[in-house]
Amino acid sequence: MPYFDVICCNAMLYVYAQSGQCDLAKSLLHEMPEHDLLSWTAILLSYTQSNNFSEAKFLFDTMPCPNMEHHPDHVCFLSILSVCSKKGRVKQGRTFLASMRFDYGVEPRRHHYSSMVDLLGRSGYLGDALELLRTMPFIAKALDWVCFAAACRSHTDLKLGAEVGSQILGRQPGSGAVVLLANSWVEHL
Repeated sequence: MPYFDVICCNAMLYVYAQSGQCDLAKSLLHEMPEHDLLSWTAILLSYTQSNNFSEAKFLFDTMPCPNMEHHPDHVCFLSILSVCSKKGRVKQGRTFLASMRFDYGVEPRRHHYSSMVDLLGRSGYLGDALELLRTMPFIAKALDWVCFAAACRSHTDLKLGAEVGSQILGRQPGSGAVVLLANSWVEHL
């Protein structure tokens, strides 16, 4: 491969990631003479968007160590948490969320907690998801509650879904959340 600067290669990695061409992205990463954090983020994104947990985890684990210049940042963690959520990898998701702070010194942001609530809810850990909603260091937004209500609906826990319905209606009356709640009740009458 002719020499390209890291900026050009990162742009190509991003295009491959967006178009789902994981193999081309991985080949390019291996051919690049140097990598930066954007290189790792782009390749991780390609496997995240393809819902390929095993490759995403492998790439995440092969990123440079925390004491090196380009360790995972909040975007990398959000990507890996997202694929954990889509694949129902609760144990790994919890490990990644804890690892952010304790192993990498990256403070989890609202989106990381929201992704974790989604992972727990999708996987049927409704009690854990609710506990996280109530204890996370941010005030849960209406979207967080809507995701949780959707999880209650898909796991047919109407009692818990009704309890959180007031949370949603109190935060965003007249929103699409009302339609979600109504549909939950109508389908189960």
